[in-house]
Amino acid sequence: MVDGKRAVESATKACELSNGKDPNSIDTLAAACAEAGDFDQAVKRQSQAIDLLTDAKEKEDFVTRLKLYREKKPYRETAP
Repeated sequence: MVDGKRAVESATKACELSNGKDPNSIDTLAAACAEAGDFDQAVKRQSQAIDLLTDAKEKEDFVTRLKLYREKKPYRETAP
């Protein structure tokens, strides 16, 4: 089971350590916020992460997750 609150705390710390400049840390925070049910914050953070990206493929992946958060759905990776 995923602990959304703990995930938000850990991801927030990662963002602080990168001074909010690492899109992958912000993406992780967005996913944690969504997991905790805070979809408004997830949308905000995911949008921030997208703004920091330059790679088109990576941006496409991040936009896909943003759509989930706007639909009030968490992002969960599936095992191969």
